[in-house]
Amino acid sequence: MCQPIIKIYEDILSGKRKSFPKNTWSMDTQGELIKLLTRHLINDILKWDDTEIKENWNLGTIRKWRLSGACGTYFNESPYKMLDAAFPNRFKPWELKCTPKNYWTRENSLECLRYWIEEKDKLTRHQLLNTYNRNWLKERYLDSPFQTYWNSSPYKMLDAAFPGQFKPWDLKKTPHNYWNSKRISLKIFKGIIKELNMSNDDIKLHYSLRWIIQHGLRTPLTKFFDDSPYKMLDAAFPEQFKPWDLNDAPNNTWTNKEKTIEIIKNEIEKSELSITDLSQIGVRKWMKDNKLTSPFNIYWNSSPSQMLSEVYPKEFIDERLE
Repeated sequence: MCQPIIKIYEDILSGKRKSFPKNTWSMDTQGELIKLLTRHLINDILKWDDTEIKENWNLGTIRKWRLSGACGTYFNESPYKMLDAAFPNRFKPWELKCTPKNYWTRENSLECLRYWIEEKDKLTRHQLLNTYNRNWLKERYLDSPFQTYWNSSPYKMLDAAFPGQFKPWDLKKTPHNYWNSKRISLKIFKGIIKELNMSNDDIKLHYSLRWIIQHGLRTPLTKFFDDSPYKMLDAAFPEQFKPWDLNDAPNNTWTNKEKTIEIIKNEIEKSELSITDLSQIGVRKWMKDNKLTSPFNIYWNSSPSQMLSEVYPKEFIDERLE
């Protein structure tokens, strides 16, 4: 009866018949006929690809194409069960725009999220943090459960699926209103430094705008610290670092020559060095050791005598006269 059932079905669709013969479904205890008709409808009549099936397969479509009786008899009016019977294991329940009724339990939702991340999209940690957001969830038919169970918070859903593996600020798009407090921003910043076990030397070497972006802190940097990495660092660790300590010093650190001379003079005096001491140590070496090479090159072309003559004009002359 397999092939005749297709002719009967096409006669129903064309209006030549009103319905399937009596007992058509009750006699087909294994449901082979409805599986055949479902495949015929999707493959031969509608000619849908997988994307179109996921988007359009629902009870309305089944009714329109005169198969709702069989859907009720065999599948308790579940479009997904009907589809899965015709195409075993080809589609996941959550891939359909019209998911099965009452399907979205909390656990099913988390299972689905893990499936998309680990199996379907195979996202690395970096890829996940850069792409995961509301739109990503919506494109994967997860907008309904994430609204129901996690108050429309992508981060809360991610944390439920992978407890403790991600911080809110790890995401490229942090939770709404997360960075409302300067105090909390600094606490998080210091927490990251501590978690990474960074020494002062590590901070001087690696801390930069790029580091801030990599650790999800660009928003508070812009919001509270004028987009200045040094201002943020100084707020978290007052007076522990000078702008020029950083390997990536602020752009405007050495734009004012008078201020630069004052800074260099203060650093020399803190070291309690005379011009003679400085010369014996080696001016170039001392400037390099104290992260002052940039202004040394900019204003004095790496010339010790030119620099000292401007930093200590009187003392330099007296020293040379001696």
